[in-house]
Amino acid sequence: MSHRATSRSYPRHAGVERKQRTFAALLVPALIGLGLSLFVFGLLLAAPYVGSRLWSPPAASADAVAGRHGEGAEIDLDAPQDASSVGGDPESPPHGEAGHDLVSPAAHASREPAAPTRLHIPKLSLDAPIVPVDRSTTWVDGRQVGVWDVPDGGAVGWHQGSARLGEIGNTVLNGHNTTGGEVFRDLYRLEAGDTLTIYSELEGYRYAVSKSLVLPEAGQPWDLRLQNASFIEPTPDERVTLVTCHPYGSLRNRLIVIALPTGTAPDAP
Repeated sequence: MSHRATSRSYPRHAGVERKQRTFAALLVPALIGLGLSLFVFGLLLAAPYVGSRLWSPPAASADAVAGRHGEGAEIDLDAPQDASSVGGDPESPPHGEAGHDLVSPAAHASREPAAPTRLHIPKLSLDAPIVPVDRSTTWVDGRQVGVWDVPDGGAVGWHQGSARLGEIGNTVLNGHNTTGGEVFRDLYRLEAGDTLTIYSELEGYRYAVSKSLVLPEAGQPWDLRLQNASFIEPTPDERVTLVTCHPYGSLRNRLIVIALPTGTAPDAP
């Protein structure tokens, strides 16, 4: 009796095992397909951000506008926007005939030139150390390009070789927008007339913002990117040029803030 019952139940067990094997054979490819689909979907989402970070600024007769930013609204590529709504042609380089409207009196000419060590911008509640930075060269699309280092830790970088405080020329400062302390995260808020003070080891130098420019950078033609780089070249007047990426979290554009000297500033606290 027991033997016959066992013999009759055996085919039912074999059928269950066949169903389980069939289910497993279908489930494994389905899971693999789902995993691949999620992987491809993730790549598509990350592609715009990763692609923007792979662009390096071009080499000009001077160096690229800014260096290794960790850092987007679409703008008109034919006419870079003036972020502070200040008059003047934002596409014109800041020197020569086109730069005459920016030439300032040598307000600090009687003072001994000195290296910048600290930046204070009251409107942004920004008070940050300034450290010298160098540039390196690399090859992109068969072209040799210059790339400026950008300091981490909330510091501002001073392009070595650009003007010192109190001398004729262009004092160029860069800073991260997104990573490395985000020291220039709010730089876009500066408008014409806003003041800033740059200190040396001994004294302060006061400047007022002349204009603020948003320039398309990543993915743009070389000629346009070389034109962007002209804003960090030497100038026949005394000025400060602040450089970062824009908007927050993107390398798509360059934000350029130009400030001219206004006179003396309080001693460094």
